Amino acid sequence: MTSYDHFSLSVRGSGHIKKGVARQDAAATYIDPDGWAVAAVSDGHGGSAYFRSHIGARFAVESAVLAVQEFLRDKELFITLLREEPQSLLRRLNLNILSNWDRLTQQFTAAHPPPGSEDPPGGEFDWSQLVTKQAAEQDPDAPIQDGIDPEWEESWIAERGVKIKTDRPERLYGCTLLAAVTAPEFSVFVQIGDGSSVAVYPGGRAELIFEQDDRQDAGITDSLCERNPIEKFRNAYMLAPDWELLGDTGKITEVATEDEPPSEDEQIIEAETDEALDDSGDFRDDGDFGDGEDIGETEAEAETEDGGEPEDAAEPEPERESAPPAGVILSTDGLFNSFDANEPQQFGSFNSRVLSYMGKEREEFGKWLENHLNERSEKSTDDDISMALIFDADMDFEAVRPK
Repeated sequence: MTSYDHFSLSVRGSGHIKKGVARQDAAATYIDPDGWAVAAVSDGHGGSAYFRSHIGARFAVESAVLAVQEFLRDKELFITLLREEPQSLLRRLNLNILSNWDRLTQQFTAAHPPPGSEDPPGGEFDWSQLVTKQAAEQDPDAPIQDGIDPEWEESWIAERGVKIKTDRPERLYGCTLLAAVTAPEFSVFVQIGDGSSVAVYPGGRAELIFEQDDRQDAGITDSLCERNPIEKFRNAYMLAPDWELLGDTGKITEVATEDEPPSEDEQIIEAETDEALDDSGDFRDDGDFGDGEDIGETEAEAETEDGGEPEDAAEPEPERESAPPAGVILSTDGLFNSFDANEPQQFGSFNSRVLSYMGKEREEFGKWLENHLNERSEKSTDDDISMALIFDADMDFEAVRPK
C-alpha cells in the first residue's frame, strides 16, 4: 500500500514586510489514518476592502481539510461515486468546503464584529475547533497572524476610506483556494481563483493540472467571498488504472475591458496587482542545497557555451504516463509569477526538483526552501508564497529530478 508524506510552507512577502502587513497566505496538509493525503493553499486578496483576508485564507485551508475528512468517513463510497457520478461528487465536495468557510467566517465575525458594526461581540472565537496548525511568524514584531488587532483595523479603514458592506461581511475575508486529495486509487483537485496545482510523475515530468487564468494579468481572480462562488470552482481528477486527467482543466480566457469593467462581486481585484510587477519575472537562485546543484536554474534555461540554444530545446514533449503522480504540489500565485511567463518549463522543473529534495533531511530542506522563497519574493513579485506537497514516501526521489 502506498504510504504518503506531506510538507507545507508559507512565507510573508517582502512587500508585506515593508508595509507591516500580515502574511495573507496559508497552507495546510493532512494525512488520514488510512493513508489518504490532503493538501491546501490559499491566498488572501489583501486589498483595502479585504483587511481580514489573512483570516479568510486560514479558514479556507481549514475548510478544505475538514470537507475531505467528512468524505473520507466512507472511502469505498467516495471511490464509487468518483467513478460513477464524478461531477455530482465533486460539486458536493465544493459545497462542503464553501459551507465550512462560511461557517468559520460567520463565527469569527460574530466574535469580532468589524469596526463600525452595531453588533456587539459574541464571545471569543474558538480556535481549538480548527484541525490544522498555523506556523507563527518568527519575528516578534510581525503583525498579528491568527486573529485581528482592532486598533490596526480602525486605522486601516480610516486611512483608505474603506466602506464595509454590512450585508456581506464575508467580503472582508476574500481569498482563493487550491486543494488536492491523493490515494492509491485516485487524485482529486479543487481550485477557485489563481494559483497552481502540479502533478509530478515518477519519471520527473511535471503537469500543470489547471491552465493559468488569463485574467490574472489584469489583476482579476475568482474568490470564495463572491455572491455565488460555487459556480467558480474548478475540479479535475484521475483514476486508476489509466490515470487520465479529467474534468475542468481548460484555460479561462475572459479578460476585463475598459468599456465593461468586472462586477466588484463577480471578479475580485487583488491589491498586489495594483503595483507593477517586474516584467522579467525571472529569478535564478545563486545558492544551492544538499549536493550543490542550483535548484533555481533548469537545464532548459541554461545556455550552451557558444551562446546558442540548449541541445534539448527542440525535444518533443514526452508522452503522458499511465501512472499515478509521485507527488502533488500546490502553490499560490506568488510562486508562479516569480518565473518567466515565456518559459513555463522552468516552473515545472522547479516543482520536480523541490519534490526530489523531499527525501533529504527535512529541517535542513525547510530552512533552505524558506530562504529561497523569501528571495524569490524580494527579487520578483514582493508577494507571499505558499507551497503544500503530498507525495509517495517510498518513491525514488532521485528519479523525479529533472535530467
